[in-house]
Amino acid sequence: KLVTSSSDNTFFKDGTCRVWSMLNGECMAVLRGHSSDVVHCVVSPNGSLIVSASEDHTCRIWDAVKYECISILDGHASECNYCAFS
Repeated sequence: KLVTSSSDNTFFKDGTCRVWSMLNGECMAVLRGHSSDVVHCVVSPNGSLIVSASEDHTCRIWDAVKYECISILDGHASECNYCAFS
């Protein structure tokens, strides 16, 4: 089981999304690639993907096992403030 956290706060604005283990609280990965603050990130219901939304006008889809970006959703006219899986 995983929990994610974004970098959009007063103390930690570095354009990353962090992935945490719910079992022991360990940081499993730091997802890097956005060029601006990440304001939201979420794990898919089956735990296989992570999506992050950023002020850089993109959302990124990440493999939740390899922690690699597998797709960039760009073309947004302004910053992306929220992301979700259906």
